[in-house]
Amino acid sequence: MQTFWRGVPQMYRYMLGGFILALNAGYVNVVALLSSYKLPVSHMTGITSNLSISLVHNRGSWRLLALLIVSFVAGSVVSGLTIESMELRFGRRYGVLLILESALLLAAITPLTQERWYGLCLLALSCGLQNGMVATYSKAIVRTSHLTGLLTDFGILIGQRLAGRQPEPWRWHMHVALFMGFLSGGVLGTWLFDVVGLQSLLVCAALTASVGFGYWLWRQRRAHYWLIGQEN
Repeated sequence: MQTFWRGVPQMYRYMLGGFILALNAGYVNVVALLSSYKLPVSHMTGITSNLSISLVHNRGSWRLLALLIVSFVAGSVVSGLTIESMELRFGRRYGVLLILESALLLAAITPLTQERWYGLCLLALSCGLQNGMVATYSKAIVRTSHLTGLLTDFGILIGQRLAGRQPEPWRWHMHVALFMGFLSGGVLGTWLFDVVGLQSLLVCAALTASVGFGYWLWRQRRAHYWLIGQEN
């Protein structure tokens, strides 16, 4: 398995990781939308628009909306403190963040079941954490928790192709992988929510924990072999 993984081009490793993360974000977002609050947590555009309306109409919901924005930003802050770089690269502490994200998803189940507002904030925090993990790859911005920028970039690629220019093939592949991941996560999350309700968050918590722990083990093993090489 390790020999096979070494033979996979780095770009396709990133693509697989992006697909999994986008699937997770799409999953979490539909669970939030299907919960009693019916609000998205993976992107803040709609939340900010709703906040504007609530402030003008003097609705009490503005407090929760503002807290969701703060939670999402706080998650990105944690990513920035942990990773310390905008460049996507294997070897950084992504595993620690994924394990933390899994813990946040698990922690959100009970308060959401009890219709407590902070459960939704925990989901927003987890999405901000994940979105802050992935920043740039080969000068292209890569985001896994929302699709607006991705679809814009995809449209630009189509425009460039129609104009006779040839964008790098991996850009097409990456955008398709992220879109299909988010869409697939939404479909899976909706189906499982209809079956087990908010307990469906256990699935994406297990997914992020598994990927995070697997990455952490790979990183530790890689560091171990590097130290042996230095000694020799």
